[in-house]
Amino acid sequence: MCQSLKNKNIHVTFDNFFTSYVLVDKLFAEGIYATATVRSNRIDLPLLARQRPDMTRGEYKWRTKNHTSYIQWKDTKHVHLLSTAFSPTTVTETSRRLRTGETIQVPRPSAVKQYTRRMGGVDRFDQQRGSYSVSRRSRRWWIRIFYFLVDTAIVNAHILHSAVHPDNCSTQLQFRVILFRALIGSFKSRRRSTAAVNFVRRRRRHKADMKPTGVPDNIRMESIGVHMPAELPNYRRCRLCSTRTNNKRSRIQCATCLVPLCIVPCFSKFHKKA
Repeated sequence: MCQSLKNKNIHVTFDNFFTSYVLVDKLFAEGIYATATVRSNRIDLPLLARQRPDMTRGEYKWRTKNHTSYIQWKDTKHVHLLSTAFSPTTVTETSRRLRTGETIQVPRPSAVKQYTRRMGGVDRFDQQRGSYSVSRRSRRWWIRIFYFLVDTAIVNAHILHSAVHPDNCSTQLQFRVILFRALIGSFKSRRRSTAAVNFVRRRRRHKADMKPTGVPDNIRMESIGVHMPAELPNYRRCRLCSTRTNNKRSRIQCATCLVPLCIVPCFSKFHKKA
């Protein structure tokens, strides 16, 4: 893939699946600079790569050989890189958020910064696939391949859907829930007293009308005629208008969505687009 880049002093980045000292050194000999993550058990790496030294967040260690630098940086975990493009002594800072909500500045080698800026489709795909993967551990190797192919199809479908419908982009979690509901249909392995798996739009609470409903749009706003009120045995919090400071309760629920709602005006508003 780099044949056309020879002797043009171009910088490339790639995933740790491909990286080795021999490959990086060969690219440099052909006039191609490289920065890549590397697996710590690769041959020809310094002894430091297998030691996992006790380092604080932001601390890093490095070794050099000829024109190649090996860098081990501690973020939430140890990050291993090989680079022929950046000096291991050049350091910048990046912000990290702690569990307490506090933001701190953490030292970061320039090679890590540049790799993050240039990380390509493989890394971003792994990032999206790992968020809600369907994969499960199994001794049968072909099962893992099957799970990988399912995740690949879902991630690619979400990307295509977002590209075709830029004004109606959904998060990957919302897309997966809608997809699974469409595949499963009305099948139920056992009767459940509560609604099926809900999802919450926690990052989109800009207005009161954007309050998360917990019911996918394809159920909440389609076939309006089947959404009929039903009586509950006791009062429950209205899914639409009840808040922490304004506790509204109702004994009426939607027979289809299975969520409690005030009969006026929440029942009607709940089944319409915001």
